Amino acid sequence: MKNIREVVAGRTVYLLTPSMTVAEAAAYMAARKVGAVAVVDASGLAGLFSERDLLKRVVTAGRDPRSTLISEVMSTQLLTADTEESFESCLARMKQAGIRHLPVLDHGKLLGMVTMRDLMMANVEEKRGELNVMRAMVAFPASS
Repeated sequence: MKNIREVVAGRTVYLLTPSMTVAEAAAYMAARKVGAVAVVDASGLAGLFSERDLLKRVVTAGRDPRSTLISEVMSTQLLTADTEESFESCLARMKQAGIRHLPVLDHGKLLGMVTMRDLMMANVEEKRGELNVMRAMVAFPASS
């Protein structure tokens, strides 16, 4: 079973700072085709800014994205994953919390971000591997 470190290995970590405006953050996210970005300050992970935050806390609240700072609208009550957690454990916690993005920490340091899609793909890959083993066992049964 893959742990989260294996799922995020080799990925680019995208970051925002709390002093950026929502307009800057939205342009940054659009250019990178991501739906959520970790927000970091001098002490580390400070929050997460997502498309949901943009819609709920900026657009529907009638705030100006050019003057609203990320620090004012980012999510700060974060669920995070430890690098040694299994992807299945993280997937279950994300489903229960109703979230789609999960920052991954390695001893408190941001290592990356996983999405619900990433974890579902890891699950599919694992099931595919199990199926291949079962097919091989059926095709070449052990002799007694």
